[in-house]
Amino acid sequence: MPSYMITIVGKDGKSIDTPGKPGDDAKPLVDGDGDAGTQTDRKPKKCTKRATDGKPGNTGGSAPPASNGGVGSAYEFTLKCKTYSGTVFSLLSHGGSGGNGGTGGTGGKGGNGGKAGLQPSACMSEYGDSSGGIGGSGGRGGAAGDGGDAAPGGFVTINYDETLKINFENLHSQAGQPGQAGDAGEGGDPGKGGLNGDGTSYASDGSAGRYGEQGKVGKTANPGSISVKSKTKPDNQLECYVVIPTS
Repeated sequence: MPSYMITIVGKDGKSIDTPGKPGDDAKPLVDGDGDAGTQTDRKPKKCTKRATDGKPGNTGGSAPPASNGGVGSAYEFTLKCKTYSGTVFSLLSHGGSGGNGGTGGTGGKGGNGGKAGLQPSACMSEYGDSSGGIGGSGGRGGAAGDGGDAAPGGFVTINYDETLKINFENLHSQAGQPGQAGDAGEGGDPGKGGLNGDGTSYASDGSAGRYGEQGKVGKTANPGSISVKSKTKPDNQLECYVVIPTS
């Protein structure tokens, strides 16, 4: 007598293997350098206009969120046998696993600060030296993609003629595994500080961008169930139904 093994396995959700798109680098400053100061030509020289500082660099762009992993799928199944001959009947109903989320992209690079205007000596004692612009901060990294939800196992119902001698082995229903979240994207590099009025030192660099938000693991699913019942004089000697729960 023959044996039968029925396997119903859902499809796994797509995992996101490519990192997300990076943020845009900061745009360069327009007229970001400071203006030079002025002083009188005759001694004693007097400050007529103090130098202006360089402008701060622009902030890098934030990276967009990474894509989420795909949702697993599960399949329903119906089998009706008017007559049945077999000693062993086995069945596996397995939901697909969720795909893994993607890794967030890197934040954009911060822009450089503007150069300070030259401070004349007559203005130095009154106003001090001019300063370069602080570097722009790096953009925030992209949020990690969420893992895809797992697909459920099936609600399996088997009805058979009580006169049959069937050994039901390895009847099993289970849900897939939830997808894992991706990694948060790194923050962008800071911009450089602008040249100070002394011509040798520089203003402070900007701050590195923050990491993106963490993703979430996909949702778990119903594992399903198995029900086997004998029937007296049924229309079909064997019937098997696999129904997928909706929640």
